[in-house]
Amino acid sequence: MVRLARRSFHNSIGDAPHHLVEQWIATPATDDSRRLALSGDSDSLDWNSVRVPGEWRSNEAFADHAGGVLYRTTFDHVMPTTDQRLWITCDGIFDQADIWLDGAYIGDQDDYFLRHAYDVTALSRLDTTHSLIVEVNGSYHAGIWRPIELVTTGLVGIETTRILCRDATDAQAHLRLHAVLDSSVSCMTTVRTSINDVVLSQKNHSLSPGSNEIAWTIDIDQPALWFPWGLGDQPLCTVLIEVVIDGVISDSYTVLTGLREVSMADWVLHVNGERMYTKGAYLEMPDCDMGAVSDQDIAHPIVLAHELGLNLVRMHDHVAHPAIYETADALGMMIWQDIPHRPTGKRGRRVASRWSDGLVATLGHHPSVSLWHHKAFDKWTQSHLRKVDVTRPIVAHASTAVPLGLFNHERAKPVRQFLSGIGHDLTTSIAVIPNIARFPTHEQWHVVHVDAHEAVTDPVSIRRDIEALRRVKYSPAGGFCFPGLLDSSTLSDGGVLDSAASPKPSYFALQDACRPVIVVADQLPSVLQPGDVISFDVHVVSDVHHELVDARVIATLTWSGGQQHHEWTGDIARDTCVFIGHVDSVTPTTVGSLILSLLVEAGEHTSSNRYVYTIVA
Repeated sequence: MVRLARRSFHNSIGDAPHHLVEQWIATPATDDSRRLALSGDSDSLDWNSVRVPGEWRSNEAFADHAGGVLYRTTFDHVMPTTDQRLWITCDGIFDQADIWLDGAYIGDQDDYFLRHAYDVTALSRLDTTHSLIVEVNGSYHAGIWRPIELVTTGLVGIETTRILCRDATDAQAHLRLHAVLDSSVSCMTTVRTSINDVVLSQKNHSLSPGSNEIAWTIDIDQPALWFPWGLGDQPLCTVLIEVVIDGVISDSYTVLTGLREVSMADWVLHVNGERMYTKGAYLEMPDCDMGAVSDQDIAHPIVLAHELGLNLVRMHDHVAHPAIYETADALGMMIWQDIPHRPTGKRGRRVASRWSDGLVATLGHHPSVSLWHHKAFDKWTQSHLRKVDVTRPIVAHASTAVPLGLFNHERAKPVRQFLSGIGHDLTTSIAVIPNIARFPTHEQWHVVHVDAHEAVTDPVSIRRDIEALRRVKYSPAGGFCFPGLLDSSTLSDGGVLDSAASPKPSYFALQDACRPVIVVADQLPSVLQPGDVISFDVHVVSDVHHELVDARVIATLTWSGGQQHHEWTGDIARDTCVFIGHVDSVTPTTVGSLILSLLVEAGEHTSSNRYVYTIVA
């Protein structure tokens, strides 16, 4: 039995890739079924038709199956010529797979999020009819969830690529490119790189048989910079890498990327030099069969997050479908990318190294991917990832930020200027959210306001918590990441959208709290008595990156039979929290509801808020 080297090819030249999507059959994997299938005596097995791509649990015969599954298909293909090579590419198999072609073992894979390819040129020259068998082992989402294709290249194929934007300004952007070229012969090649159909680089390389690593850089003058939504536009450029031998293209790789520079300081993200207050939510792996639904449906959570007013989504403990990242690029959403868990010990380091390399190659060109994170990072893994990708922040431990409680809020002096003063009065905010981190995440969300699960999805609690976090933007909070966007098997009912992506009441509360401009007031006791002295500050929080001129803010206290009105006018500084004014009052003698209504009008940005209290005798 011949084992061929594992590959990770992206694209091809020559004949269009042939998708192996028809006539797949499957049977439970056992020692006997594996032996019979590989020996050619597979007709005696009990095969069931299955859909590829797709998860095996979607098939009635395997809905409750626990264990491995053997997939099988047959196909016809012309023999490659002497200057061609044939590859079988697997875009994604969950979790682990072993692969045979015509009874010969061609490779394995155990990383569901990476694309692999296997050189089957020699086997394909033995016959025109072939049998492909894939043994898949995994858990809930197990199956061939991404396409399997036949790809033809010349004598040199592009094994892997990394395309990273190191830095970018209005004057120039700098791309770092890395590729591994697999050659079947010793030869001279020209690697030609184009940006938006303009050739910017042509370099000659002498290749030996096997894998050859090359690296180069490209400077792009006067680039159109990619920004998160709210900061600017999201232009994307096409990068084309071609491997040319004697004037003939042997292989090519095309990808869309965005030119931007991202960094993090004190848990504040900066994109192209502009700081941004990140408003995020966790996105769990979906419960649906991702091989059976459309790309539009898969990416719908990103669209919903954008409509919510969020600007960041954390891929919690998983790598998502490619449509997620493509949609995030187009909409200007930032992605906090978790690196999936891996084993410990020496094997764990090898796996972490391979996964890190593969993740950067697979996702590195996406401008939306803004930082890497792994809960179990050790220094070795972090160091390796830093070598592979120097263009993004690496978050080793999301729960070790400086707590807000370290600030001496009792001595903080409020700035009473409406034009440009930043609201430094943290007393109320700290009372609401004690000991919260600079960047609150799922692990810390319970300390914000709640003692019970119900408050996590309670609309009023959500709105008040996020308002408090936004009031202390940059001083010290750099942002937040809400525990859940969608309900899932791991999140139960903790999302603001149910499993069908339908909004819950908490969805609209989150949407109101995440508007670009909000007006907020200090929290009063929920129950008041007649004659109580009430006192509160009014602030406007703006995430808009330009000054709001001639804004008007109105605060109105309303009760049965009476009303008190306050109004301020002035300019609101860019991207900050501004103290508007202070209100002193006395609760009326009338029992019932006391309603505090707030309104800010600043050009196209109009936002209102409402707090309801109860007066009891």
